[in-house]
Amino acid sequence: MPLGTIAFAVALWWLLTSVIADDDRLLSSFAPQRAVPAIGDLIARGVLLHDIGSSLWRLLVGILIAAVIGMPLSLAVGSLAAVERATRPVFQFLRMISPLSWAPVAVALFGIGHRPVFFLVAAAAVWPILLGGNRLPPPRGLRPSVCARVCLGRPLAGARRQPLQVLWASPGR
Repeated sequence: MPLGTIAFAVALWWLLTSVIADDDRLLSSFAPQRAVPAIGDLIARGVLLHDIGSSLWRLLVGILIAAVIGMPLSLAVGSLAAVERATRPVFQFLRMISPLSWAPVAVALFGIGHRPVFFLVAAAAVWPILLGGNRLPPPRGLRPSVCARVCLGRPLAGARRQPLQVLWASPGR
């Protein structure tokens, strides 16, 4: 990111939280002159790295759960027309519900801790895996002809007779 863009973002952050917001408002407590020392305090207390690790662990487990659920379902939906017809209305309804809307349900079912976060991340990540992950362009620097991709049936634009195909990625030139 260019240095000018970062400077502009910090200046806008300062303007919104320090100049426009009054001192007695909640927004002013998130000003850069208060946030940066707070980060230093978290480092000094030794909790910042632990909290970052915990967040990354929750994200990784949630995405793995979404992949374990989404990939086999995508194979089934893409391979069997009857499964696609039966699941389409339910999937279309469920994917329209914001993952944050599931938060009260997640806390009620799983309590407080890691498990509700695993559920919420998986609820957000399963739909791109299930319904459209292969429609994304290949990453920069990889040739599309050798880009690593898993064609998971028709929902992900895979061939009907060849539902699972894995090609190894190599740097493009």
